[in-house]
Amino acid sequence: MAQTHTVSFVADVTGVSQMPEAQKVEDKGKINADVLTVPVLTDYTFQYWAKNGTKFDMGSEIREDTVLHAVFARNEVDITWPDVTGMAGVQSLNNNN
Repeated sequence: MAQTHTVSFVADVTGVSQMPEAQKVEDKGKINADVLTVPVLTDYTFQYWAKNGTKFDMGSEIREDTVLHAVFARNEVDITWPDVTGMAGVQSLNNNN
């Protein structure tokens, strides 16, 4: 019988929905990316899965139990305010501001 490994998908923040179920993968097999749901976090966009802080290549062979972490980027938001102080305009805020 072939050895199998568990691939788990986690989010390191609260409020994430639609997390994929863990997958059992045969040794040196690959994750079935076709059945993965895309995690959802309000005001953020899912970017990729990471292993040990590095972007994970979904085509990689699985050789051990693996935990993949969801990486999100904050959505950019435009804020417009009226000209009350002579500083009217639009300010874009994203994960760098």
